[in-house]
Amino acid sequence: PAQFYWSAKTPAPLTFTMISSPAYEGSGQAHLSTGPGGVAVLSWLEPTETGSALRYSILDSENWSEPLTIAEGENLFVNWADIPSVEHISGNLWAAHWMGEGFKAMEIIAGDGPYVFGNDVTLADALLVPQIYNARRFEIPTDDFPKLVAAVDNCNELDAFKKAADEGRFGVLASASAYIKWHRDQAYYDSAGWRGTWALDGGGALMNQSIHTVDSLLYLAGPAKRVSANTACLAHERIEVEDHCVALIEFQNGARGVIEASTCSWSKDGHPARVQLAGTEGSVFLADEAFEVWDFKNEHAEDDQIRLTLMKGQESGLGANDPTAINTYQHQRNFEEVVQAIAENREPSTSAAEARKSVELIQAIYQSAKNNGAWIDL
Repeated sequence: PAQFYWSAKTPAPLTFTMISSPAYEGSGQAHLSTGPGGVAVLSWLEPTETGSALRYSILDSENWSEPLTIAEGENLFVNWADIPSVEHISGNLWAAHWMGEGFKAMEIIAGDGPYVFGNDVTLADALLVPQIYNARRFEIPTDDFPKLVAAVDNCNELDAFKKAADEGRFGVLASASAYIKWHRDQAYYDSAGWRGTWALDGGGALMNQSIHTVDSLLYLAGPAKRVSANTACLAHERIEVEDHCVALIEFQNGARGVIEASTCSWSKDGHPARVQLAGTEGSVFLADEAFEVWDFKNEHAEDDQIRLTLMKGQESGLGANDPTAINTYQHQRNFEEVVQAIAENREPSTSAAEARKSVELIQAIYQSAKNNGAWIDL
């Protein structure tokens, strides 16, 4: 048998020297790189009266050089995966990077179509969607980038889902369901006298937390024909309304489905609100504002782009556990659309009659629950 011999040299002991940081107290988003001759280059963001400043310093032996400011503004930091930095390229060439400048450059070269470079979704859109999302998440102003914002909004619309349904890509639509498994603690309901009351809240987990998802379900699957439901208050005290609801839905097109709404469903990060459609030739599962599944028997040219730009990673639910974490941007867009419609003397894209559909279905669900699950026709 073969024999193996191993030998190792004992490495020299490492020594460490503590060196004070050149950044002022309260700074963050540090980035360390190497400069000419292997010297250390430290860049960071420092808070200022107008937002923050991107600064850097070079380590010479054991001393940092006097920090220099590269840029100042409100939108230097967008997300933790892409912090600003200062890098040495070669010779006397250095480069500084921060997301605000990237947005400015893309806004200049963006086209006039619905997407960044025209009528087709490209890799630029795929990379832009998470950056604009994080800018909004960290409340970074995006008013100076209308083309980029419009491109992302077009990518994030339900239009792809709706288009697939209208084109009959699901074949025989068999299942159309919505799941809103959220959590609210007792303190949430105790925080205001109107919470959990029929008179002022209008309902519980279904009417308050789930109405937008129910609206999306009806928009995608079509009108409901009849419902049978059961509701209960399982985990909260001193409220009049339900904190859990399960309803069976029969749609006019023959599909069956479930609406499950809850404020009793705890999870560490919160479950996203889901709308799921499945038929004999395709399935699409929507989670909050992105797709978990986009799968059709007969592929179309746009499917790869949809999967590239609109698929969901493992993210927290939008407001699922924390009502203050709900993304208010879509609410803002609704208000802006109504104001714009008034200014232009036209009907808004979502009329009052359209908005009534989800309320009508929820009221029918409550009626069924009050009558021991009796089927209620719509």
